[in-house]
Amino acid sequence: MGFGNQGNSGWQSQPQPPRGQWQGQPPQWQQSGPQGPPPRHQQGPGRQQPPGGSQWQGWRQPPPPKKGSSFRWVVTFITIFLALVLGAVFFALVVFVRLGEPEPTPSPSESESEAAKMYGPDDRPAYKELTDSLDHKIEKYTHLRENGEIYDMIEAEVDENYVKAFVFTLIDYRGALQLGAIGSSHNPLELDDRIHGWQMEVDALEEKFLKGEDLGVSWQITDGSGETKTYDGTPAHDPETTDETATVDDPYAFVTNYQFELDDQGTYVKAGEEIAAAFGMEVIYGVAELGDYCPNVLDYGDITGLYCSATPDLIWIPSDVEHDHYPEYFSHPRYVDTIKHEMAHDLIMETCGTTSPPIAGERYEGLTNSYAMLHLGADFELLQPPSPDSLYWMSDESHEWARQVFAGNCG
Repeated sequence: MGFGNQGNSGWQSQPQPPRGQWQGQPPQWQQSGPQGPPPRHQQGPGRQQPPGGSQWQGWRQPPPPKKGSSFRWVVTFITIFLALVLGAVFFALVVFVRLGEPEPTPSPSESESEAAKMYGPDDRPAYKELTDSLDHKIEKYTHLRENGEIYDMIEAEVDENYVKAFVFTLIDYRGALQLGAIGSSHNPLELDDRIHGWQMEVDALEEKFLKGEDLGVSWQITDGSGETKTYDGTPAHDPETTDETATVDDPYAFVTNYQFELDDQGTYVKAGEEIAAAFGMEVIYGVAELGDYCPNVLDYGDITGLYCSATPDLIWIPSDVEHDHYPEYFSHPRYVDTIKHEMAHDLIMETCGTTSPPIAGERYEGLTNSYAMLHLGADFELLQPPSPDSLYWMSDESHEWARQVFAGNCG
């Protein structure tokens, strides 16, 4: 069970080894060549010191000193002594300077720098395409509304409030982007998915508008005189609709204490839907449309559930993909914990604006498992992978991350 690679998070049934970590002990720097400066004097081959004692074999008795030679010997001795002293002082200064130099600080490796880098929307080319698209739509439909041509473009009969509600929604989208709604992430592909999801949502809103369908928005605008007006995105010809979605006072308590059992079909499908609905989430069976929103999910592999930040409040179950899990996996208690894992991704996303907050970095799947266990009542034994090398591995550290995120601290 796992979340798709490249920008999406999920649950994998087979643990994957961590990427970008040293296997075994890290390499040690080794210095080649001789250590330190070579000795000033080396005894060449074949040269030997004369033996100790007063007998020097093969040496002649030196002749008696000539007149005036004592002075020259003194001068020579002083010269040699001063040269040795100056040489020793120079050598000491060189050694002192070298010892006083600080050791060069090794620069972080490329992989460490890349892992620590945070990406913002301005780093992604698709973000400019999104903002340009919104600016164009706002300018276009504002102009068409002012000259009255817009009503000829809409397939159904609508009033001015409906048109204004649409334009206000576009402006709200643009303002949200300026305030950083896309957020940032260690994973640039996750940002691409979010941007793509926003573009899909804007295009879908425009399509509904041109068909005269319910936009699902309502705006209350207070003008300069203090008068408040309501602009509703429901066409005048549509009957009033009521929201029949059940609400739960404390969804965390509801999910944690939920006693799930097999349904009439012998599966936990109903249980998964009910706990997801407590947080306003929906379970989608099949991933045929997921690629439209999250194109970076390239290989479903051994995945049993997915969450994509570009489609918040949706849990994708790849039951239409050929592998060894479904439909049998629907009847395994671990299916409920898979749903809780994907729910945890959404809750972390709501809190931190990313599924991989800085507090956990690349270990965000372990954080997600711990969050599902501590705050949604997931079973530790069913979620814990067999190897501590797995990115999904839970530890005391990942538990602490989950507590910090739950309290609003994303690192």
